[in-house]
Amino acid sequence: MDGGFRLRLRHSIDRRGLPKLAVRESPTAVPFSRPIGATDPVSGCPDEVRLWERCEGLRLFRNVEGGEPFNWAGRMSDYEIVNYQGGRDAEVATLILAIQRDDVGLYVPIEDQPELFDICRAYRDGGFWLAVAGSEIGTVGMMRYGSSGVLKKLFVRQDHRGPGKASHALYDKAVDWTVTHGLTAIFLDTPSLATRSHAFYRRRGFRVVDRSELPEGYDFPDRDSLIFKLDISRAD
Repeated sequence: MDGGFRLRLRHSIDRRGLPKLAVRESPTAVPFSRPIGATDPVSGCPDEVRLWERCEGLRLFRNVEGGEPFNWAGRMSDYEIVNYQGGRDAEVATLILAIQRDDVGLYVPIEDQPELFDICRAYRDGGFWLAVAGSEIGTVGMMRYGSSGVLKKLFVRQDHRGPGKASHALYDKAVDWTVTHGLTAIFLDTPSLATRSHAFYRRRGFRVVDRSELPEGYDFPDRDSLIFKLDISRAD
């Protein structure tokens, strides 16, 4: 089979309720341009997922020819992580303020979080990412201060938290950015009452440090926050 041959893979459901793949030639199939398991750009429907791949033969899909059930674990997710390009500051701010208030029990006026008024400008030297599942379900930002990064706005809806979900993917995205850009440490401030967040960060190698270790010029609105630091060499 030619290396540029395009296949359309489409799943149906067998008697056990498991997805099965059917293969057919599709001269109009869209060239593969995103990870396997991405949402179908046409239907966007999890009940009718189409995958496209350039391959050398069906040997890459050993379970296709025999019609064996296809294991979708790890292949599909109900969200995607995107680099924020602007235009939805109001929606992003609404999500963050709601999670702060309803999940954390913390009310921080938006006036004390001025970066939410112009996110792209505030993070122009770093990065800001969204988890999207139809609408925004989570956020994370990384600000750069010299050789250090400051992790900001890691807020995710409750139903998208946990291993393999958007919360972990957003965190990994931000840490990867610091590694790629050669930074040596990550700082963050988190409310003293956010004990679940403290446990999350400690499991990843963060430790509580004195505020005097914060990068010069960095400020934060909640005076009761704890300051955590991660040396990049310890990030895993």
